[in-house]
Amino acid sequence: RGRRQMCAGCARPAGRSCLCDAFPDQGPIALAKGRVIILQHPNERKRKLATAWLATKCIRECTILRGRKFNLVRFPELASAIEASSAVRRPLYV
Repeated sequence: RGRRQMCAGCARPAGRSCLCDAFPDQGPIALAKGRVIILQHPNERKRKLATAWLATKCIRECTILRGRKFNLVRFPELASAIEASSAVRRPLYV
């Protein structure tokens, strides 16, 4: 029994499981303001239903940070997002 053929666009099994039709036709959408930062545990990346990467296919200003502990020295992108959020007094959703 052979392996299932995988879709090159979404890395899911081709056919019914392919998600490419759900992605924006023109590519990832640009946000008017802000950006999206996803904090992902390393083990989630290995799971069959890992979904964080889907956001990067849909939103241009989307970054996935992988780690178990998110200190600001190791993740300067997170530090700058926190600083920018407090400077303009807007909430930061994590």
